Amino acid sequence: AKGQAFRKAKRRLPGRHRQACLTIRRAFKKPRLRNKKGGKMQLIFSGYANTEKPSIQRWSVEEGKSQLLSTISQANASYCIWGDSLLFAVDEREGKSAVELYSREGERFALQDWLNVPGGELCHLAYSSAQKTLLGACYGTGNIFAAQVIPEEKRFGEMMQLYQQGKKEERLPGRSRAHCIVLN
Repeated sequence: AKGQAFRKAKRRLPGRHRQACLTIRRAFKKPRLRNKKGGKMQLIFSGYANTEKPSIQRWSVEEGKSQLLSTISQANASYCIWGDSLLFAVDEREGKSAVELYSREGERFALQDWLNVPGGELCHLAYSSAQKTLLGACYGTGNIFAAQVIPEEKRFGEMMQLYQQGKKEERLPGRSRAHCIVLN
């Protein structure tokens, strides 16, 4: 019944819109994740949880089948990124924040270091492999930071830069505050 309703609706659309609907429908018909060579792909997911539940999961996807490989139970892991064979995971909390640094030890992740970040509700990270620098944005307080990373020692170096954009008490409708960092 749903397919029939979709076909009737698309007949009423002008040509280019009809083609767009077909393209969208094909994209969602059989979702498959593949790397460029069509082989195995690994994905890392993160999300909010308490410390008793896995908040970070590593999955293997191949030929449309998925397998859970490992998990990390970390509170409030709202965002994570991978760089220089290290996993950086946000610990997002109201009024304070931290980043956990993990390395792969076989099939598991091992916690190597922890960086307390001035600011609250850390929500986004970016990593420059060339500069060995981790950058982050704290939504709650507007803090933006840059911290040195020493990958060969699997640890953080010093906090190199701290900037505050849009303090909580200064927020007005339409006023920007830190939420995302993108490197170009």
